[in-house]
This record gives sequence, structure tokens and C-alpha cells, in this order.
Amino acid sequence: MNEDSVRDGVKHHKPSRAAYAYIETELDAEPSQLCIVACHTWDTLGAVAAGWEAALIKRVGNDVLGVGPQPQIVGNDLNDVANKLIARYEGQS
Repeated sequence: MNEDSVRDGVKHHKPSRAAYAYIETELDAEPSQLCIVACHTWDTLGAVAAGWEAALIKRVGNDVLGVGPQPQIVGNDLNDVANKLIARYEGQS
């Protein structure tokens, strides 16, 4: 998938379900096989609502919201999230 195919193929932005569906189609993957790592709460809300897993990197002024679907992993920085993802999936193939 290249930048041009993304630009030409999807006409919606996250958190629209269509944005996530486009990625699923391009990757030939089921929603349950995908995980988004983002520092934007709305991206994780949209991904979880679409059936993906999500990891949120917290930033000042952008923390987990008290409403909507929640990310499975929350960390203070990328290293924190990466360590939690490794621990979650360790030993799975």
C-alpha cells in the first residue's frame, strides 16, 4: 500500500469506520488481527469501535476519555506502550 493508493482509495478520516475498513481490505486482515498505536484519543476510539485493538500513548491534554470504547493498552510514552505490547503478545505466534 503506498501513499497514492491511500489517498485515492479512502475518502474518510479516522474515526470513521470506513477508514479502518479500507486498511482491513488493503491488508486482507480481519479487524481482530489489527492494532493501532496512536497518541490521539479519537484514533483509538475509532479503532476499538471497528474491532481493532488499540494502544494509546498519553500526552499532555490527551488522556483516556471517560466515554466510548477504551484502548486495551495505555502508556506514558512509546517505550512504555512497546513494553506492554511485547508483554501482551509474548509467546504468541
